[in-house]
Amino acid sequence: MFTDPPASLPDWLTLSPELAALTTAHSGRQRCLSAGGQILLIVHEVPDAEVHSRIPRYFLRLQNGEWVDESGSGLSALAELLDRYQTTIDRCDEEIDDAESAARIFELIRHSGAIARATRSLNAAIQEAVLLSQHNRALIVALDRSHEIVRAGEILSQDVRLALEIWQAKRGEEHQDTAERLNIIAGFFLPIVAMSGLLGMNVDIPPFLQRMFWVIMISGAVLGAILLRYSRPKIDQ
Repeated sequence: MFTDPPASLPDWLTLSPELAALTTAHSGRQRCLSAGGQILLIVHEVPDAEVHSRIPRYFLRLQNGEWVDESGSGLSALAELLDRYQTTIDRCDEEIDDAESAARIFELIRHSGAIARATRSLNAAIQEAVLLSQHNRALIVALDRSHEIVRAGEILSQDVRLALEIWQAKRGEEHQDTAERLNIIAGFFLPIVAMSGLLGMNVDIPPFLQRMFWVIMISGAVLGAILLRYSRPKIDQ
């Protein structure tokens, strides 16, 4: 005797009463259930960067040992799902080098984090299915691939965070370079501004300063040029 699946589960699922009792109207986390001679593998589609909800994929092993899914491909559809995970990870890895803003890097961090979590849960669910199905060969191959995908997802997550640190370091160097140039400009023009302010005042300049006016002006210009000359290599570095 078989029962209809709970509401919101696919209509094609024909579950034994024992297995149906373990399911609910929501797919929940990625996992593997076994009861009444059947095995139900619940996994998720590759996470979308712009969609927070997860799309479930169901694989059911019937009592005769045959694996079925919605597409009719059985465990071949599980291999195709793993292909989509790997393709998405590769695409995100390529996008890291093209990210030119903090906003884009943060998007990649969120997406890579979701992928890493999904691959770990996917790997755990497939491992449960391997044990429950008495070491089905196709599932063993899928489990080996899922191990590789979990590793690739972890590396992707680390690479994105490293890219953010590199981006922050580059922006910090640019800001420091700009600040040093502004300081030199301010230091060069400060004596001129001060002298202009002094000359613009209606005050009597002492005679000894009048005789030394051009000496002071030339000395200030020479000193400013020296400071600019010896500060430039530090900026270039």
